[in-house]
Amino acid sequence: SVGFVGPSSSGKTTVLRAAAAALSMQEQVLVVDFRSELVGVAVNACEIGLEHAAYLVPPPGAEEEDAIQRAIEDHAPEVVVAEFTLPTSALRAAKRCTEAGVRLVCSLRCTMQGLACCLDEGAREDFPFASLTELCPGHL
Repeated sequence: SVGFVGPSSSGKTTVLRAAAAALSMQEQVLVVDFRSELVGVAVNACEIGLEHAAYLVPPPGAEEEDAIQRAIEDHAPEVVVAEFTLPTSALRAAKRCTEAGVRLVCSLRCTMQGLACCLDEGAREDFPFASLTELCPGHL
């Protein structure tokens, strides 16, 4: 799993869209769009290069990690792309994806330090992300 961390307006959504578009050319990609920001106001997914990706909007109030689990079970993707509100939800979802053999490409609205604070002592040994990249506003 790969994660992009950073504050608002740091380019996380832009990076996720580009990653989803590129991966969907060769992989079965499922975009799980909790807040309708990844596809957003596009008239259709073709406008932003996501015509080959499957798209899922969980119902309002759905727990993020539960929605990811359900998406894996119902759609059997190779890659899940999602934006998370809470770092703890992203960590749990990444663990579920790893257990299911599904790759997760996601964003987390936090800092590396904030993410580290969410880890339990024992959780550092089974950290679910192969790579994390911290984005900063204005550097994309």
